Amino acid sequence: MDRFKELGIDTHGRTSGKMKTKCPWCHAQRTDKRDKSLSVNLDTKLYLCHYCGAHGSAAIYAGKGRKLGDPLVKFPTATGSNSSCPPTEKPHGDPEQGALTQKQIEWCRDVRHIPPEVLVEAGVAFASISMPISGKEKGWEKRDCLCFNFFENGELVNTKFRDSQKHFKLLQGARTIPYNIDAIRDTPECILVEGEFDALSYMAVGRTDVISVPNGANSQLDWLDELSESHFEQKQVIYLSVDTDRKGRELCRELSRRLGVDRCRIVTYGEAYKDANELLVAEGPDALLKALEDAPS
Repeated sequence: MDRFKELGIDTHGRTSGKMKTKCPWCHAQRTDKRDKSLSVNLDTKLYLCHYCGAHGSAAIYAGKGRKLGDPLVKFPTATGSNSSCPPTEKPHGDPEQGALTQKQIEWCRDVRHIPPEVLVEAGVAFASISMPISGKEKGWEKRDCLCFNFFENGELVNTKFRDSQKHFKLLQGARTIPYNIDAIRDTPECILVEGEFDALSYMAVGRTDVISVPNGANSQLDWLDELSESHFEQKQVIYLSVDTDRKGRELCRELSRRLGVDRCRIVTYGEAYKDANELLVAEGPDALLKALEDAPS
């Protein structure tokens, strides 16, 4: 359930997918009355206006201390931690998700060069969840996280939480699938990367036919057996745009072998960069598109 209607957001009867519509907060002041400046992700209930900047969540739940659906809401900043301890238990209750904080949006835009509209379209959200800590006092503490949501056939099947210290956690017991898998089902080409921010980097330059392999270069490829016929059998070109470290090269070789050497193209970023996001940040969108174009056949 959601509150799009209560917020004045016209979804034209649609209940799933992504769309653009007129922004209820700035449309009356706009000169161009035809402009649909509000991006809406009906699956994650997130919205963002590209004109006035209003953004938020139309989900039925609300984070503590904030009004549901308010545009430009502010959230507490991340607490941070020096822990690298992997989670060993599941905190009580499933975490509730909401709109990204202003601080998170600005960090993604300024540090990672991912535009806010891409975050909305990809369903990246906010949650404050318990994460493990280590040191003298082991235990759990609440931290603000980015939520990378994994959809299959339009249904949410898993979420990856990332805090400000680059610690990660997946929903316990959830199915493991590539990030953004629905986007490549019927495309003639696709791009495989090794992390969610690399996938978002390609989305930022207009290539939405991109997935991130689960668990990066440490990925077991059981998912490929399951999805091979439905998502890869008809692909004409498959770009392998993984990291350039040892594990990334090993992953690249195995993916190429299993997907077919004749249709795989290996993307490189030059000696200075190890992945797609580093290249995007340092050299810009044209450089990332050029790396894709230059991948040898």
